[in-house]
Amino acid sequence: MDKINSSYFVGSIQMQVKDESLGISFPVLVQYPTNEKSTPMAFGPYTMDVRVDAKISDGQFPAATKNPNFLPSTDPAGFDREVFHKELPTEILNFLNKNLNYKSE
Repeated sequence: MDKINSSYFVGSIQMQVKDESLGISFPVLVQYPTNEKSTPMAFGPYTMDVRVDAKISDGQFPAATKNPNFLPSTDPAGFDREVFHKELPTEILNFLNKNLNYKSE
């Protein structure tokens, strides 16, 4: 996909996050701005236009951008992103406590 309203493409790197004390790990996909042209890549059942292991662009960038041609970057009518981000940490912690039998302090 060519650049859309931007002078940057999307770089991507996959890594594992590990908690040695709990003996667990999980995959994380990190995405960031790059000047290197992206290409369609499959990630499980999804295809994203990214450049794997691309060099990170210099500069400051917003935490997220909206692109009407990329549905996951848009919000449905009535969705309050600010409220969602305030509630998300508690929901994640509750999920982890329930499913990992881990109790945070």
